[in-house]
Amino acid sequence: MDYDYLTAALEGMKAQKVKGKKKYDWQKGELAPLDEYHWSTRTPKSGKILKETEHPTLLIGLLKDMGLGYNPYVDPEGELYTLDEDEYLRKALIDYIRLGRRK
Repeated sequence: MDYDYLTAALEGMKAQKVKGKKKYDWQKGELAPLDEYHWSTRTPKSGKILKETEHPTLLIGLLKDMGLGYNPYVDPEGELYTLDEDEYLRKALIDYIRLGRRK
């Protein structure tokens, strides 16, 4: 799997319908193919990136976030985020203190 659907669901996120695609009536048992919906690259609450490195649109999402002013950040556990400048600096400072000053 190349997407963290569990975190997306826990944060209340939902897939967005891709424009121009046919509408399906799930109440009649019509299920849309997965490629007709798109999930966000990041969670709006934490900024955590939900797409794995193998995901075909990960780079597009990261570049879009950077164009919006978000900075890529990898936490000490290896999780990838895109954060606004204040949050990025706060987390980087906490990591610096937690890891100890390098000599």
